[in-house]
Amino acid sequence: MSFTVEDLKEHNSELLKLLTQHLPDMLWVKDLDGNYLYVNQAICDGLLMAKDTQEPIGKGDVFFALRERELHKHIPSWHTFGELCFNSDIDVIKNDKAMKFEEYGNVKGKLMYLEVYKAPFYDKDGKTIGTVGAGRDITKLKKNQSDLQRSLKVLDEQREKLEYQANHDALTDLPNRVLFLDRLKQSINVAKRDKEEIALLFIDLDHFKEINDSLGHNVGDKILVEFAKRLNEKVEITDTFSRLGGDEFGIVLNNIDTIDSVSNFIVEIMETSKEPFAIENNTLYIGMSVGIAMYPHDGVSANALLRNADSAMYKAKDSGRNRYFFYDEEMTKKAMERVFLETELRKAFVNDELLVYFQPQMNAQTNKLVGAEALVRWKHPELGLIYPDRFIPLAESTGMIVQLDRIYSTKFKKQVLIFENYR
Repeated sequence: MSFTVEDLKEHNSELLKLLTQHLPDMLWVKDLDGNYLYVNQAICDGLLMAKDTQEPIGKGDVFFALRERELHKHIPSWHTFGELCFNSDIDVIKNDKAMKFEEYGNVKGKLMYLEVYKAPFYDKDGKTIGTVGAGRDITKLKKNQSDLQRSLKVLDEQREKLEYQANHDALTDLPNRVLFLDRLKQSINVAKRDKEEIALLFIDLDHFKEINDSLGHNVGDKILVEFAKRLNEKVEITDTFSRLGGDEFGIVLNNIDTIDSVSNFIVEIMETSKEPFAIENNTLYIGMSVGIAMYPHDGVSANALLRNADSAMYKAKDSGRNRYFFYDEEMTKKAMERVFLETELRKAFVNDELLVYFQPQMNAQTNKLVGAEALVRWKHPELGLIYPDRFIPLAESTGMIVQLDRIYSTKFKKQVLIFENYR
């Protein structure tokens, strides 16, 4: 049996209809006004809710959108594909090319997502007369993607939580020993690069075991939390404060200017800890012993600095507790001397131990007094006369220079009157 060209065309046309009508994907052709010229069964059943493939012909999406909305008057926010997706048809015609879209709308009481491919539809002369489209329901895929994203988010949050727990102390929320050593190594690397100094403070609470044994670990834990809170307020954000374990804490002070700045900081935190701890109707007092190791003077590795700071802390313990020691004994001696002088200088203001000496300035030709050079001295009751080079830098670093200047100015003005009368 032979086929003519017309028979073949008819056969191919029927074959194409058969194929498109049984495909699971939604297929359609629209004119320039958005009215359907052709639809397959999949779009009728899955999107338009048309009774057959003939009903949509000559009608637009708005017709089916209004019908769908009528079924859901009780839902003001209801929206359908027909109300949302016509713009994509216009984009395809405007750009004159095939395009991919992700469209959504409410269908049969549920939100549906479609992956849509649209292209211009031409007549035999190449003139655009509408659009052709194919759509696939990806609602389940979107849900799976959304579920996966939520699962990944939960996993990320759990990972971050586990990582945080692995690097922080559960009681005080401070960095633990692991994170402390890591940050210490980072500080060493920066100090090495920038040729700076850092200080490692190893802190141990005095007689803490007795509190745990007599009042219980619950009270001890609350002291540790309060102690950590107090000191944390004194530590700069660029430095590191950590609970190393038990009643041991560590602090890394970066970019140290002088040993005096380290001493000042330690004195400040020791004063903070002297305030009573009110825990469960108990008024408790806590001291601390502090050991200090300096980079690079006392070690160039994290373990060496920690070991030497620990050793210095035990020296503080053995020397009577509630004090601090540098790993280098000469540094400790200088620091102790400075603390002593600072205390004595404050007393000197009260006891009027600061003296102003005046050295006359004479005119060599006339042998007459023309002025005086004022020199301040500190007459200590035990150390005797202390010269400015020992206490002026201390007064400047502690802010006492302002008070010293007032005393100096007052005495200078009185002496000027005496000189004026003398002249």
